Amino acid sequence: MDMNWVRQQMEIKGISQRELGIAIVLSDAKISNVLRGAMQLKSDEADGIRRYFGFTLPEDRTPLIAVAGHVGAGDHIELHDDQEKGSGLYQIERPTWIIVFLKLSLDCKLSFF
Repeated sequence: MDMNWVRQQMEIKGISQRELGIAIVLSDAKISNVLRGAMQLKSDEADGIRRYFGFTLPEDRTPLIAVAGHVGAGDHIELHDDQEKGSGLYQIERPTWIIVFLKLSLDCKLSFF
């Protein structure tokens, strides 16, 4: 990891070496040694620094799920899927709290008497 980049990020965020160490759970001595190049970071420590400064790592990304179709309110749906397995009409990031996603189209016909 490039320590000049780390120092630049610390300056942008306005934090001290001690604050960075506390945020990523490194002792004052270790963060000091790392910043002056006397010690290397473990990969999980380097990842912690990247995350602290707002960078998303590949393993942090939310899995995608396929939206298989649309159902209007009061409508019905045929149980078949013309899409390639898992592709759906389009994909969205899967919220952590949901297993199945339905998009409801509320096409209404109003009658006035």
